Amino acid sequence: MGANSNADELSIEQLLRELRITRQSTILMFESFNREILGMDCVFTDYVMPLYTIGLTVAGHQIHHFNIIKERYIPLDK
Repeated sequence: MGANSNADELSIEQLLRELRITRQSTILMFESFNREILGMDCVFTDYVMPLYTIGLTVAGHQIHHFNIIKERYIPLDK
């Protein structure tokens, strides 16, 4: 787990619940934005990009975390 995380102290169920809730919240937030807001340029680390691309990045990163749990931890549960 990450050096600045206590995720190794949490159960797989807790981690999955947190990831699902975060993903649902993110989807709801981006669904609330209209086209004008989604097209606004935002500074994201060293890059300037439209807000909708940040949403795609967040969604992809969340999928990455689900895949890590599936690959590394779910097999241990069997």
